Amino acid sequence: MTRFLLLLLVGCADHTKNTDSAEPASSWDGLCETSFHYSPSSTVDGVRLVGEFNNWDSSATPLDEWTEGQWSTSMRLPPGTHAYRFVE
Repeated sequence: MTRFLLLLLVGCADHTKNTDSAEPASSWDGLCETSFHYSPSSTVDGVRLVGEFNNWDSSATPLDEWTEGQWSTSMRLPPGTHAYRFVE
């Protein structure tokens, strides 16, 4: 089995700033909505996401199979570089 360690660079903008309005902007927590998608080369029973953001815990972040053979999940991460990998 081939194993890959991937690096993800997360960056996002503070979209709560409303410069065109006199209304106050809502607070921004500094996290970015980040989506992960995985398509295994063969049929699998499940896929998990492990990385620095969940202490490499293989039970912390399971992916959902949204269509046959297509797995995904989303989470909020701080901007920066994050090492991760998918576990089948």
